Amino acid sequence: NPYNWEPSDATVYYKSFFRYTGMIGEGVFVSNDGGVTWTHDNGTWDANSSIYNNPFVSIQKIETNGRRTYIATLEGMYYSDNADLSTVTKATGSTEFMDNPVLDIEVAANGVVFACTADSLYRSSDNGATFGERINGDLIPLSPIVSNQIGGGRIEIAVAPSNPSTIYVAGALVTNLSGSGVWKSTDNGVTWERIGPLESGTFQPLQQNGRYSLVLEVATNDENKVFFGGEKLYTFSEANGWQDAASHSFTPGFSTDYVPTPKLRLAFDPRT
Repeated sequence: NPYNWEPSDATVYYKSFFRYTGMIGEGVFVSNDGGVTWTHDNGTWDANSSIYNNPFVSIQKIETNGRRTYIATLEGMYYSDNADLSTVTKATGSTEFMDNPVLDIEVAANGVVFACTADSLYRSSDNGATFGERINGDLIPLSPIVSNQIGGGRIEIAVAPSNPSTIYVAGALVTNLSGSGVWKSTDNGVTWERIGPLESGTFQPLQQNGRYSLVLEVATNDENKVFFGGEKLYTFSEANGWQDAASHSFTPGFSTDYVPTPKLRLAFDPRT
């Protein structure tokens, strides 16, 4: 049992994450009737599974490209080519990738998949079956950030819906969970450009809360417009650079663009 989870461990951490918080999960639930009924009788859970000893008791992210489903867990990344997840396979790669929490997964173009641990970004060119060594050095060569880490507290990945060859990455520093920067690739993750600086007095997206609240999304119809924040919320475009996207103080009768903190998720209305 790598977790040693017990109900009394609410304040004990496993690789920077709570060992036990509220209700432990029981795998991935799947519906084949549009969400009317659900079952977890699949490769992530069965009658012999233990709620204290299973990689799927704490799932960080589920992603699909319509053919393959990817599951990020505290013990690496898994994938399945079955709609009902009847068979689940662990993605392979470097030891630090396979044995550490995978926090985010995004599907890019031409079979390329990106996944991240708390401090590093990994790239797969075979639809997520195998991952190479971390590619931090491609983003931040000769970086002053400790151990060449993109994050350390957390990393978020975003792929442009209008052009899946455009990818963004943002991180939270392990030292204080403030923003470590934002990077952009326009060639499916082969080369990278830094577009967002370290957090400072004039640029405060995360405010030392990046493990909990870190949002990164690309506009649906504009691959060059990105939203980034967690405490504050910013937008970036090549024409205007970084700009505040919302007000974070509320005055009754006057505030028209107020968005409360923290920001945990950002979605777009497909009708507009």
